[in-house]
Amino acid sequence: MLPHPAASSYAWLALCWLAAWRVTAMLCYEAGPFELFSWLRVALAKVGLQRLVTCFHCAAVWVSAIVVLVVYEPRPRSLLLIFGLSGAVSITERALGAHDV
Repeated sequence: MLPHPAASSYAWLALCWLAAWRVTAMLCYEAGPFELFSWLRVALAKVGLQRLVTCFHCAAVWVSAIVVLVVYEPRPRSLLLIFGLSGAVSITERALGAHDV
């Protein structure tokens, strides 16, 4: 596990925000290398979990949770950070207006 970033490290928070937005966009909109993300969307649809990757805002929550749990030590306040990060990702997506969601 990576060392715990300083609680006041805005650089880490900004990096998490950008990484979570990028991974969510790849999962929801792109084919990916070797059609990996397309295959993943089809596989999830076959088992009834297509909303995990067809809804950008839903996917943002799960991607943000993974990012927070990888970068920060799990603590009770991690839940707040997960929702805050996923909110920032959703706001970014709406501000860019690249896709109708």
